Amino acid sequence: MGWLVAWGEEKTRDFLKKLMRNGTVVRRGHTQQIQLLCGGEFKIGVELYAYRIAQFKHERKCPASFSFPNPTPGSTGSLGGINRNAPHPHAAALFADFVLSAEGSKILAKTGRIPGHKEVKSIYEEVSQLEQKGVPLLLESPEKADELGNVAKKIMEEILVRRQF
Repeated sequence: MGWLVAWGEEKTRDFLKKLMRNGTVVRRGHTQQIQLLCGGEFKIGVELYAYRIAQFKHERKCPASFSFPNPTPGSTGSLGGINRNAPHPHAAALFADFVLSAEGSKILAKTGRIPGHKEVKSIYEEVSQLEQKGVPLLLESPEKADELGNVAKKIMEEILVRRQF
């Protein structure tokens, strides 16, 4: 999705086709992919959660390192949402504000996740304050994801699932 936003449909299709021609294997489950990467099943993982790789690297001595693409896709609001029929939507909105605050981000950061507040660091240095380290982040809004959802689904189905490359 991030590459669609940054590059457009044609360049994204071309990149994914070349990636697949290079022997890429599509698998479900982010944790499973990281486990297989750490076990040597394959040499590179694409579209993995950076904080989980850092966690495996530090806690399980996984011999992995990071390479952030240009741009590095991210998303806003991917940690939670508010149900449209929530019985107390204002309380949910207050909770969302808390999670994005410095205080709430510190709690999230203790789990290793990448906090939404720029002044708060993750417990894993490799994924802390990426923008300050020069990693070009591209944050997608939920509205942009909705707008490009059908295009992304079509590309994934064609190239990654049906393997037409």
